[in-house]
Amino acid sequence: MALSDEKTAEASIGGVDLTVFIPKRSYSLAALKLHFTFASPVLRYSLRLALAMMAGAIVAQFLGDSGHGNWVLLTISVIMRANYGLTKQRRDDRVVGTLIGCVVAAGAVAWLPAGALLAAQGLSITLLHSFIRLNYMLASVGASVSALVSLHLVQPGLPAPVLARLADTLIGAAIAHLFSYVWPHWEFFEAPGIATLLQARLAAFAEVALRPDASPQEYRLARKNMIEALAALSDSAGRMSIEPTATRKGLDEMALLLIAAHGLVAQLSAARLDARSAGAPAADEATRAWLQARLAPKPGAAETTAPPGPLASAGLAVVDAAERYRRAAQIEADEP
Repeated sequence: MALSDEKTAEASIGGVDLTVFIPKRSYSLAALKLHFTFASPVLRYSLRLALAMMAGAIVAQFLGDSGHGNWVLLTISVIMRANYGLTKQRRDDRVVGTLIGCVVAAGAVAWLPAGALLAAQGLSITLLHSFIRLNYMLASVGASVSALVSLHLVQPGLPAPVLARLADTLIGAAIAHLFSYVWPHWEFFEAPGIATLLQARLAAFAEVALRPDASPQEYRLARKNMIEALAALSDSAGRMSIEPTATRKGLDEMALLLIAAHGLVAQLSAARLDARSAGAPAADEATRAWLQARLAPKPGAAETTAPPGPLASAGLAVVDAAERYRRAAQIEADEP
């Protein structure tokens, strides 16, 4: 049965209110206040991109041809991102994709008739919009082919500027790469925030998973928030892995934190399943309270002795791994 039917959907999800799982959008200008500080990665990225665009405009002016400026500035704007890892990945995808696209476009313009060129243009635009969020290299191939073929169709008497477009892409990519080192925001800057958020989400998930009277909606919402925190840590590790070697000292500790967090989640899920089984005892209140206190400690709170059992051991592993991750990132931040 299709879940589009209201009764069928309600029977499947058990009366869970799905609207609470949708992130709320805010258009308040108060959100801008958070970024009027030099510690904000958004402000750093804005200034870095502005300086790179200024440099690109100056270089384009020296090239002499007014057509150069558009492609150089476009390349800079689509390559530069808020962190080095994404900028590097976009740079490589853009350069390789443009090179392939220029070769394909040169062959198409030289050998295909006008009707076939129109078909090639349609296919390249389809490729661009189909893969823009999935595979940027393929999207760059489509963008290059569509742009060069379009220029040829508009002015068929002139040669397609294949080499000029390739040169402009290389210039824009080089400028974007150089300015990615200007006031950078490395991944280890986010280590304290990511670790604290993960511990808080794990504490909230533990509180719900070990509470016998927790509703399915509470459990699913806590699980969603916990999975998002794990994904944020995993994504940060992926971006850090392609940063310069000197900024990756917290990468191993990050992997250990991921392993420990997944271990705790597995223990919590197993404990909830046991508690829901007929005749199985639920986790005691002391274990649940201790996990809350250790995973999301309040300022000035004294540490208590861990209760026996696998849940406490898994919780200690997370706390220890998170502290190691913070220390590794702090050592890196203190180095010149």
